[in-house]
Amino acid sequence: MRHSIKIWSLSAAALLVAATSASAQDTFTFEAPTYSLGQLDGQDGWHGWGGINTTFANTQNHTGGGSQSVELASGCDSVREFNTYTTGAWIITGWIYAPAAFVGKTYFIVLNDYNDPGPFEWSVQMGFNGSTGMMECDCGTAVSTDRPLRTDVWFDIQFHVDLDLDSVTVYFDTAVDPNPISTYPWSAGVFGTDSFATTAIEAFDLYPDPSVVPDGTSIYVDNLSIVPNGAIGTPYCFGNTAAGNACPCGNDE
Repeated sequence: MRHSIKIWSLSAAALLVAATSASAQDTFTFEAPTYSLGQLDGQDGWHGWGGINTTFANTQNHTGGGSQSVELASGCDSVREFNTYTTGAWIITGWIYAPAAFVGKTYFIVLNDYNDPGPFEWSVQMGFNGSTGMMECDCGTAVSTDRPLRTDVWFDIQFHVDLDLDSVTVYFDTAVDPNPISTYPWSAGVFGTDSFATTAIEAFDLYPDPSVVPDGTSIYVDNLSIVPNGAIGTPYCFGNTAAGNACPCGNDE
């Protein structure tokens, strides 16, 4: 499990980040010209966990009316940092594709605090477990909140975060269930045992657990966004997916 693997090396210090702008937002469609085919690290602010780049390679994938997405396989650990989200209400959205052949567990993580090489503070940790066929969310309690994991289809994940009210509400696969699966304090962390001094949305982390994800299996991620609450934008329409080379962590058409 990601959080328990790395938490023991953390220091107690917290990073004070700059105040957010009400107009701030970030979207990641992983399309040209912003993203070139091949390695994700080094493009548009993405880098490897702890500042160490991981290996990326091409895939064949088609989502969101475009032709590129990110492939996550064993050996990847990709981070995108922010310094603008310290107040206000935000909606974090992402789209996930888990092939039926996927085994092991890959995480989508949002950190309240990220620094190379630390401290780190986890506020969202959602795992996609191909071996059990379940989504396993560490949603503010010691016991995970689980839901069936659909394969060979794109599904959404949403996190409605209010930094001023110190709250996050979690949605999973809203085509199946439009209701939230959990609400918990952002500053309490993913197991509900923390007490962060400040609240922020400071980084995404895309992490296939190398201890359980074998070579040759992958999960795909596309259309990540952070927008002000109430400004979700235009829905995406997803096309067919054809997974090609099962290589780590890349984007291709």
